[in-house]
Amino acid sequence: MLAEIVAGMQRKIPRSPKIKSLGIKLPSIFDLNYEFPKKSSSFRYDIEDMLVFANTQKINVIIAIDEVQKHSEALRDYVAAYQQWKMQKLPVATLMAGLPSAINDMLNDDVLTFFKRANQVHISALNAQDILINYQQVFGDRIDFRLINDMAEHTFNYAFLFQLIGFNIWLMNKEKYIQDDIDTAIEVSKSRLFKEVYEPMINDLSKNDQLVIKSSVAAIEDHMIVYARLKELAGMTDNSISTYRIRLINAEMFSVAGHGLLKYKQPYFREFLEKYYMN
Repeated sequence: MLAEIVAGMQRKIPRSPKIKSLGIKLPSIFDLNYEFPKKSSSFRYDIEDMLVFANTQKINVIIAIDEVQKHSEALRDYVAAYQQWKMQKLPVATLMAGLPSAINDMLNDDVLTFFKRANQVHISALNAQDILINYQQVFGDRIDFRLINDMAEHTFNYAFLFQLIGFNIWLMNKEKYIQDDIDTAIEVSKSRLFKEVYEPMINDLSKNDQLVIKSSVAAIEDHMIVYARLKELAGMTDNSISTYRIRLINAEMFSVAGHGLLKYKQPYFREFLEKYYMN
């Protein structure tokens, strides 16, 4: 990961000063007339040299890290270096994505607390009107507005579902779409959401976390999870169930729905639990 960040910045800042190499051998596509000394240096200082140059050119750098992994030594090295760059007021920001448990693991690191203290910007749900407009722009008259609205409603303003439904409709490549097409695309999109997002989220939980999740299905009344019933079904004490309640809220599986009530935060999560996980 660290070598990829160095190589990516070298490509984006082609006039940066001579920098030291990490000792990695890159394919010819990365050859941008740099002079790489044989002696290697650290990841932190290689990037720092480029950031100093970027600052002189009034260039702001955003480093995006996808699929953040728990207990990653490379990520720990990155956070330690990032803290030093920010202390020097270098023009760099970090954008991260991954399972909530992996993000929380990084934020709650006992040693590297910088990200916990840093200014965090959490991306909110998509705007419903923007989803409608985007679908209309892409599909135009090929999809009736009523069906466009149906597509948008089934995204629940969730970014990945917005992409999945639009992509699966686009793959059909029809001159005119009907309700069956939309329904098919929605079901295919949900299956991929379950497999690529919800299964890893569940598998990443502890056994007691999973016990609470399983118990939550039977604790539902009027579409809400009754907290007292959840505690009873999970067979836990007040202190224990409170701990796992907080953990599952932080993992973005539960959200508070009122006094003594919880609900699933993710779209179609109850359907995933009932049709796939519980079986």
